Parts: sequence; structure tokens; C-alpha cells
Amino acid sequence: MKNFIFLCILILALQSCYIYRPYEPLPGEQMPSFREQLKPNQKYEVSTANENFKIQMLEWQKDSLLVLRNKRDTVKLAENQITAVKHSVFSRSRSDALTFATYGAIGVLIYFLIK
Repeated sequence: MKNFIFLCILILALQSCYIYRPYEPLPGEQMPSFREQLKPNQKYEVSTANENFKIQMLEWQKDSLLVLRNKRDTVKLAENQITAVKHSVFSRSRSDALTFATYGAIGVLIYFLIK
């Protein structure tokens, strides 16, 4: 039981408070192209015809996007390969939920340690 509780606390502690959402232009604006949406040194989830990548954008090189994948692999993606882009944004509700769940798990752990 103690191992299960410890595992739950560890999983909650390693969760991220960031989520990926599609770009939403302001009312009255048109949807910008992928080239205008992607900014250097920002994190994105890019969809291609075959798969999804969680990337950090490095730079544009003519018609190719140079990205950092898995924090060490540099990959080039052609602009016409990209089908969708999601931006990494902070989620306040997810942060609050993880905080309360972690506090609850720690309380349960303390209860079982004292008992």
C-alpha cells in the first residue's frame, strides 16, 4: 500500500501544468500561416500527415523548419508537411488540480505512516 501511495505522489509530482492548444486568433483577425505562428525557442506540438511531434522551434531555413525534438535531436520539417500546430500554454485549472491532488496524496501518506 505504501508503494502504491508513493507511486501516486511521484506521478502527480512529475505531471506538467502546460497543455497544448491550437492557436486562436483574436476576433476580427484572420488565421496566420504556420510561419507566422511559430516563434523561436517556444514549445509546440506539430502534426504532420504521419505523426505528431513535441518540438522546440529553432529557426526557419528557407522553406524548412529546424526544430529540436526530444531535447537533443535536430530535425528539419518542410513547411508543406505541417498540417496543424498547437502552442504550449499554462493551464491554471490543471495546476490547481495537481496541487490539491498532491496535497491529498501527501495527507494520505502521512496518515498511513502514523497509523
